[in-house]
Amino acid sequence: MFHVLEERASPKGTENTSAELSEAHDQGPQDSTQLDHLVKTAQIFATPFEAVPGRVLLINDGLASGGAERQIVNTLTGLRKKEGVDASFLGERLACVKGLDFFRGDLEQAGISVETALWRSVNARDGLPSVAPEVADALCRLPAQAVESILNLTDEFRKRRPSVVHAWQDSTSVHAGIAAIICGVPRIVLSARNISPTGTPRFRRYLLPAYNALAKLPNVTFTNNSDAGAQSYANWLGLPRNRFVVLKNGVDIAGLDAEPPYSYDQLGIRDGAPVVCGIFRLTPTKRPLLWLKTAFEIAQSQPDVHFVIVGDGPLRRACVEQIEKSGLSGRFHLLGETPSPARLLRLSNALLLTSEMEGAANALLEAQCLGVPVICTDVGGNSDSIYEGVTGWISKSTDPNELAGLVVSAMTDTAKIASVKKEGRNFITNHFGLDRMV
Repeated sequence: MFHVLEERASPKGTENTSAELSEAHDQGPQDSTQLDHLVKTAQIFATPFEAVPGRVLLINDGLASGGAERQIVNTLTGLRKKEGVDASFLGERLACVKGLDFFRGDLEQAGISVETALWRSVNARDGLPSVAPEVADALCRLPAQAVESILNLTDEFRKRRPSVVHAWQDSTSVHAGIAAIICGVPRIVLSARNISPTGTPRFRRYLLPAYNALAKLPNVTFTNNSDAGAQSYANWLGLPRNRFVVLKNGVDIAGLDAEPPYSYDQLGIRDGAPVVCGIFRLTPTKRPLLWLKTAFEIAQSQPDVHFVIVGDGPLRRACVEQIEKSGLSGRFHLLGETPSPARLLRLSNALLLTSEMEGAANALLEAQCLGVPVICTDVGGNSDSIYEGVTGWISKSTDPNELAGLVVSAMTDTAKIASVKKEGRNFITNHFGLDRMV
């Protein structure tokens, strides 16, 4: 085993990690030669274990209140019903960072094993004896925290002996993919849940060459949850579009039907008042301030409408300030995070999303399934996620007046309302059913 400075359950707090692991910038090398060499060396000096047939290990940073995490829950609960499949979840920081255990209870209630990876800090001066010296030398060209993640996942895989490692989202996918090669995992699935990370906080320079190196291996499968996302990754990586399998999100329709709706009293809204809802994180990429500007425009022509947002994030204070300045505080309701946003959808008249970047929003799918019209910006996988002109409408513009016009029309046009209620569930069942995804 490699040298243990301390054992903890979180990779944060890397002040105990020797800087000698990498002299490179913390985003790592962008030279494809180095990552190709790492992956080839890992193959040559792999130390395969005897994999347990049918054992599938899903891996992510944690189980935060995001769309990807909701799909992890859906995937695992669906796999659990498959004969001969032993599926479980491993979170790198699950129990150690506030909010990363949001969906943990859902999995445990379904009888699915949920564990946090044991994090071991490493010191380059003592070497990396858990891997061959040639692999250790190649690893040390990566950022220190990436090296720690790869080595710790290698240790976890050796202990758990999965037949399939299924990693979610970019950094986890790259780290888990390399770790799986080091210890000879038979099958590797790497799932991206958005458009390519270029220009986003998710970007690290080593992601592109690492993905390209992994793409050369026949036992590695890449998936994305939208056609737009798959094409974006293919363009970014310079790979053929058919290197990516599009596996669209699965909606748990039975679970939606079982959710009791919020009452108007619970939200402090007059009984029967129209409601426009938003379900998103309060972060820049979701453009909550554009959502509010659109809501203010709707409010001018629709004096009875209330506006409810499910979600939290760093822009919450800015949102509260804008609402207070508008003089419409009594008509806005910020619920924070909730494990059951469908409860809000059941009394909503429209769902509005104004994202700048989007993969495949679960809220769009669930709203249509429940007969709620959706209005969204023309970004990412949104066009893949709605039945344009029948159950939802995409705005090519980010002008609040134009967005507001689409929302008001969807809420007040009786033909559009009837169209959504008639076609929404069939569209979601046929294209986004949970059984199909599993």
